[in-house]
Amino acid sequence: LSYILIRTFLLPFAFLPIAWIHYIGRKMGYLLFPLLKKYRKTALSNLSLATDLSLSVSEVERIAKESLGNLLITALEYGKLAREKNIHKMVSCVNPEEANQIIQNGQGIIFFCAHQANWEVLFLEGTSRMPGVAIGQPIANKYLYRWIQRIRQKFGGLMIEPKQSVKEGLRALKRGAFLGIVGDQSL
Repeated sequence: LSYILIRTFLLPFAFLPIAWIHYIGRKMGYLLFPLLKKYRKTALSNLSLATDLSLSVSEVERIAKESLGNLLITALEYGKLAREKNIHKMVSCVNPEEANQIIQNGQGIIFFCAHQANWEVLFLEGTSRMPGVAIGQPIANKYLYRWIQRIRQKFGGLMIEPKQSVKEGLRALKRGAFLGIVGDQSL
């Protein structure tokens, strides 16, 4: 049921321009922030612990709201990513030449990123022009997980689960592919 509801909710976003999706996601973040008690408490607490940033109370709240907005943008983009056949309409790599040359020489590359912006587009853009694998944690809803896997692997990349990550990651690097790692994964 949750899979059907999520897919139904995201369907209209597949047809919207990316700028509209970003606008809606930001606004939803501000509107939902007061309603999502657990998220709000965690975000405000974590930002308050970052004392080196010297943030005022209003800055902490603004950043927490923007964080939720960014998370919602990423979620709303799944509808667009599922439908998009040319990832370069959404994202482009500024300087792909060096990575392309390394891969063409038969060497592997490790790409390391964080859960910032939409981490999915990095893998999609990369696998649209070179072989790659990435480590991804399965989610509990098997229907939703299969749909997300189809999106992630649509340009020929392969998602590997954490329990296979060392073996399959090294195998990919040896064959001259890239290995994508999101930094908050505890491997």
